[in-house]
Parts: sequence; C-alpha cells; structure tokens
Amino acid sequence: MKGNDDCEKWYREEYLARLPTPARNTRPLPEINTSEYGLVSSGFYEFVHEVEFSVEQFVSYLVTQTNVISAVETGKDNLQSVTNWLLDSARPMFSGKKEKFSFFCQIQFFKRS
Repeated sequence: MKGNDDCEKWYREEYLARLPTPARNTRPLPEINTSEYGLVSSGFYEFVHEVEFSVEQFVSYLVTQTNVISAVETGKDNLQSVTNWLLDSARPMFSGKKEKFSFFCQIQFFKRS
C-alpha cells in the first residue's frame, strides 16, 4: 500500500503467519528447458503496476492467492473465516474509501527459434 508501511508489516507478520506461501518453484525458466520446445528468450521487462482497492476489493484479491487457496483446500482454514479475518485485520489500514497498491511485475518474452 503506497504511503502505509503498516500494510507491509501486516502482510509479513500477520498474513503470512496465518497463510504461509505454499512451496513452489519461482525461478525463471532456464534456456535449456525452453530450447527443448523451440523457444529462446527474446527479452525481459520489469514494471510497477498501480491499482486502487477498497478494503473489500483488496480482500477479494487476497482470497485469490495461493496462500488462501492452499489453506482452504488442505482444510487448515475455511474461506468464510479467512475472509472475515482479512476484512477485520485490513480495515484499519484503509484511511479512505480506496488505497493505492504497487505491484512489481516481471515479464519474460520468448520466441520460436
């Protein structure tokens, strides 16, 4: 959340404590794997995408994350409980109707060799 360091702290200390990120491979595709399919990397682009969310929209976004999906699918939590907790714990961070969030994005481009 732009201009609110408490949101980052909440995310690290509360959100991830209750809803840890499931194990996954986050490394970029190595050239050796893509070349098997006739592809070569043709570029890499990083950018910041800003989105405005109300607290309800923010929670709707969060429940689409694998953290929530994994917790619900494994039975560690249920969707209604997570949604209620997210609304209650995120609401104090919203001083206005909507707040801006910055997403740091990366795109890797491939082309046929």
